[in-house]
Amino acid sequence: MQSLFVWNLLYLVLILGTLIATYYSISFIKNLSFKFNILDKPNERKKHKQAIPRIGGLGIYLISSISLIFFRFFDFPFFIHNQILDIYLIFSSSFFLLGFLDDLFNLSPFLRLFTQFLITYFLLNNGFIVESISFKSLLGNYFSIELNSFCSYIFSLIWVVAIINSINWLDGIDGLVASLSLVLNLVFIIKFFVSGNILMVILSAIIFASCLGFYFHNKYPSSVFLGDGGSYFIGFNIVFLSLISFSNNINQIQFPLQIINFNLIACLFLLFIPIFDMIRVITLRLLDFKSPFFPDRNHIHHKLIDSGLTDSQAVKTITLLNLFFGSLVIFIF
Repeated sequence: MQSLFVWNLLYLVLILGTLIATYYSISFIKNLSFKFNILDKPNERKKHKQAIPRIGGLGIYLISSISLIFFRFFDFPFFIHNQILDIYLIFSSSFFLLGFLDDLFNLSPFLRLFTQFLITYFLLNNGFIVESISFKSLLGNYFSIELNSFCSYIFSLIWVVAIINSINWLDGIDGLVASLSLVLNLVFIIKFFVSGNILMVILSAIIFASCLGFYFHNKYPSSVFLGDGGSYFIGFNIVFLSLISFSNNINQIQFPLQIINFNLIACLFLLFIPIFDMIRVITLRLLDFKSPFFPDRNHIHHKLIDSGLTDSQAVKTITLLNLFFGSLVIFIF
């Protein structure tokens, strides 16, 4: 009992350390951004009037990854030789690097999309794939669909890439994606804790702490932006944890991790805002005979601001909606 208390205390200290380290790392990253001119500069589409550092996600990625690597290689319980964590670190790094290169060199959207599918393909080949989908309604009705090999690949590819991009597309006003990540990781912490999957509890808590440390710099008026590197990293974290937390093998930490009976309805509830926003924006762009990648002001946060809300009020409104859907998922599904 005393040993368990010591381990829990150490976990808590290291998670708090992640929060503090992320908070202070952002100041260094802001100085680095100004030094190398890695800045988001004002134009006719943007509200900010001065250049703002755009690689704040580097702090979230570095500190959370260092924390997880520390857990991974220092014989902490639940982290010893765990291939699931290795897969997470490798592929979260891959998506972050893609977004970070876009922050630096402004890659074409088609190159980014192709690379996202390529990274996801390798992820699926490393054992992380949806084998079957379940449909459980609010009334408790339940049925499932077994996917053959081809359908598993297609569904998994589209789901991973779509969720990552839906999170990226919401990164349009100060503090929104950070707030969204805080709510979603809180839901994951609760679900994994109830199921007894301590590895995923700690992973979710580390990302939560790192995003919270970043949020203090990113809330309105922001002094640093998340950047595509940060939003891709957060998006991968969300899709990775959501696939595990809404499957029948939520408490499994062995490798490979085929996702069995993935509860699609519950996940659609939790991720309703980014998914709805993406579908709505793509539909409007196509109806207007424009590319799905065409930048505009049709996102949910833009519409809330255009309706008269301030940036802070828009973020609070979307966050409260997300809390509502998250609460439904926790108590009903």
